[in-house]
Amino acid sequence: MGAVNGSSAENDGDFVVPMPAPEDLPENVIPLRPQVVVPQAAPQAPALTEADPANPAHTPTPIFGRAAINLPEWPTVLVFSALAVSLTVVLVDSFRRGALLFGMSMALAFFLRLVLNDREVGMLKVRSRGIDLIILGLFAVSITALAFSVPVLS
Repeated sequence: MGAVNGSSAENDGDFVVPMPAPEDLPENVIPLRPQVVVPQAAPQAPALTEADPANPAHTPTPIFGRAAINLPEWPTVLVFSALAVSLTVVLVDSFRRGALLFGMSMALAFFLRLVLNDREVGMLKVRSRGIDLIILGLFAVSITALAFSVPVLS
């Protein structure tokens, strides 16, 4: 009846359901009316300090946090650097040499995935170890075979 004459259900009292307080709702229920969220201040980062030559026990605060200490993605950076060099050789010098370097880069990724554990290998871990090794090995062999099958221009 309220929809016919243009008035809403809230005005007529029809179909009005009292809303429970947000804290009374279960965890998996999202309230219909958004609650006001008060932003909280971000925790303060420790101030950067320089090393004190008079105090050898004092160490400076690293600028990049833990990444400056242990470089967890070095295998990925190494493989991508080798791939970039191989693509540069393809563009600048010759396809055969570049393809051979590309195959060697895939072999490097295969070796690193074989030797390093899942935590150390970083982003070279995509699937399980066996599947990653099969894919990287097939890429390395096929691209290297492609490099040797290209005829040499004289």
